Amino acid sequence: MALQSTDRPGFSRRINLISLVVGFGVGQGSLFLAQTWLIASGELKLLGLFGFHLTLLVLASQIVDWGGLVILARNALLEGGGTNGWAEALESYWALSFVRLSIAFLFTITISIYISLIDIGFSYSYLLVSVPGLIIWSFNVSGLLDGLRSSGLTGLTIPIPYFVSAIALLFAEHLSYVEAGIVLGAAYLLGIVITVVVQWIILKKLGFPLCYIRPKKALVYKMAKEGAIYLAAFLPGQVLLRIQILFSNLILGIEASGVFIYGKQIINMVNQMVAFVRRVEFPKLVNELEVTSSNIIGISIRVQKLGLTLAFFSGIILWFGTLLILPIIPDVFSDAVTTVSVLSPVIISGVLFSVLNQSLIAKGEFSKAAIATNTVTIVALAISWPLPHIIGFAGFTIAEVSGHFIGIALAIFMYKKGIKTEERMSTLPGSLSR
Repeated sequence: MALQSTDRPGFSRRINLISLVVGFGVGQGSLFLAQTWLIASGELKLLGLFGFHLTLLVLASQIVDWGGLVILARNALLEGGGTNGWAEALESYWALSFVRLSIAFLFTITISIYISLIDIGFSYSYLLVSVPGLIIWSFNVSGLLDGLRSSGLTGLTIPIPYFVSAIALLFAEHLSYVEAGIVLGAAYLLGIVITVVVQWIILKKLGFPLCYIRPKKALVYKMAKEGAIYLAAFLPGQVLLRIQILFSNLILGIEASGVFIYGKQIINMVNQMVAFVRRVEFPKLVNELEVTSSNIIGISIRVQKLGLTLAFFSGIILWFGTLLILPIIPDVFSDAVTTVSVLSPVIISGVLFSVLNQSLIAKGEFSKAAIATNTVTIVALAISWPLPHIIGFAGFTIAEVSGHFIGIALAIFMYKKGIKTEERMSTLPGSLSR
């Protein structure tokens, strides 16, 4: 049964969207400003080191979350309201937390072995101090808050580690790389602790305290399986970014990699704004696709048209806007601005693919979404290595755009094939119409 608005104390879509944007502006915005300061100061190596390690740590935290942001929200929305509904949501949370804690311990052990084998430097000190945050993150309740139709509150808490890291980055400029790693790693760990504690307090204030419910073994296995399938759809895009950063480091050097990370962050800031719009509309998408899935493409575009429009105009403005200001900006920023212009077409192609993929996820078609996303990643990676040797950062753009359009074609094909299968099944003797 779909969750009705009266079953939960959540906020309106407008308030959630505003809160998500504000949280994003405080977190990513402050980090962007701190990184801009490093570029102006000529600290491109520190920018590259910090950016590379932070993106890897964020990837690790996304793996540890094990799809909880979507899976717990979707379960809460479909399980219904009331005391029983919340109890079921809590049991799912603790089942998933057991899985997440296991993954976090595995990461901690693996990274501990790695840093014991490397020289003492930025990597050693940053990872040593920050990695315990993964264990704490396994108990985040972001998905439950989204399931309570309070995604705005989630959006105000998740950026905290970025905000704290941005402040620390300003102080790390004049430190040795070892000291900078300690300061920045501690900042990330502190941000994670604050985020999880604040989320637990918010749940209690909303009237849904986080009581422990021992999960059934079968539910733990179910959460492990659903999370693995979801990550198969979600992670390839995240892995693609990290591998592209690695490629830029190997092909173009650590300082150029710092500029690439900076440019990618601006692109991802726009993508995140679009994702906020689609995330707020996710409950509506789930409910509409529960009623009918005969026209998933039409429903996808109609429900998520605001995100599509925002992405299209943002991509165009960013593309041509950077070209217009290029002649008048200080030389120290010229490489960064050029990189943003070259990377901006990815915004438009990316949202076209994401709209279709999110609809597959809303229907619970995680396997199909995973196939489409992995195809995008494989195509983009195959092109991301040779082209940058020839045309620089533009090679990464061509790679991603090509992958997105192939992924779009594949998602549409799988959808149409699924519809034909459902129609054949409905004609069998004894079948029930939807």
